[in-house]
Amino acid sequence: MHFSIFSRKFNSLKNILFLNRDFFNKYLFQIPSKERDEFIINWISNLPHGSRILDAGAGIQRYKKYTNHLNYVSQDFGEYKGGENFLGEKVPSWTSSNCDIISDIADIPVKDCSFDFILCSEVLEHVDSPEKTMSELCRVVKSGGQLLITAPFNSYYHQTPFFFLTGFSKFWYKKIAESLNLELISIIPNGNYIKNLAKEIIRTTYFGNPFIRIISRLVVLPYLLILFAFDNFLNIKTPESCTGYFVIFKKI
Repeated sequence: MHFSIFSRKFNSLKNILFLNRDFFNKYLFQIPSKERDEFIINWISNLPHGSRILDAGAGIQRYKKYTNHLNYVSQDFGEYKGGENFLGEKVPSWTSSNCDIISDIADIPVKDCSFDFILCSEVLEHVDSPEKTMSELCRVVKSGGQLLITAPFNSYYHQTPFFFLTGFSKFWYKKIAESLNLELISIIPNGNYIKNLAKEIIRTTYFGNPFIRIISRLVVLPYLLILFAFDNFLNIKTPESCTGYFVIFKKI
């Protein structure tokens, strides 16, 4: 009990001193991955009970725990292990070898129309032919079934060396829908130009030793407050941009 109180007070002090790396994300700009998780979890929770869903490129199967009402099947190629450095920090080990299906995502060993729904989140940038991947996902989903695809619009190197594309525009998804005879139900940007700019500014405060981080957070705070006002209270016209897209297709 006393430790819990001490921990809360210590974290509050760290916030005041700008020691917590998530300070700006907590109070000004939410981490884009959190918005993505919320969207995916909401989509999964509304799928009909007993539906068969394929989590394509599932990796560590982060969304499996939300699929208790579904028949969940995971797929991954199983070769990425983690452990590389990303933005100055070591990526934890990555266990994907326990997925239900280990295969090339563009050649999944199941029959046509095997699944009611397909989730493919933050995968397309890691395949050498996203068009072939989309064609394969279209093959294994039933007519009338939905595919939820999330992928970056722009991103840094990550999960190397299995990183081939920095992102996809909304026009790419529209082209895919046309070529595969899919109905484009919705395409929702994750964030906008201002939020994307704020994300990169916040990212710079992760670099260097603790003293440099505190100084950089103090320096960027006024500008982040201006961006927060732009994004929430002022009608400022900006270039079209985002972190990525949440896209729902329906197989016709």
